[in-house]
Amino acid sequence: MIDYIKRNLLHPLSFFGVFFIILALFFGASTMYKCSQNAKIKRDRVKITGTIANASEVTIKKRYSKRGNGIQRYLQDLDISYDYHNKNYIKSYKQLNVGKPNGYHTGDKVSVYADKNTPSDAILSSLLFTDTVG
Repeated sequence: MIDYIKRNLLHPLSFFGVFFIILALFFGASTMYKCSQNAKIKRDRVKITGTIANASEVTIKKRYSKRGNGIQRYLQDLDISYDYHNKNYIKSYKQLNVGKPNGYHTGDKVSVYADKNTPSDAILSSLLFTDTVG
């Protein structure tokens, strides 16, 4: 038994594999945590259809790494108008990463999740599913 542990489990390549298994478990756990938090937000809020009341032009920001390949972000300022219990609310986002070059346009319909107790606190639905909107 001790020989098996020495030859197989304590081999340097085994440590390399164990490292990647632990890394995969970490990323899997963080994804599961994020999904559970988004599910809780959706459960505790009311889904409402809103309208883009004001949308700025999309600005493109590029960030380059040391290797020269960059990350491109599409940023836009948005005002979303929605009604809850016959009262109109406006939710504003500044420099929101919309994830697409066209962005949103004034008049587009979007889904928001409004807090039942504080209806002025709403979250754009696509922010719950991805890190970028798109």
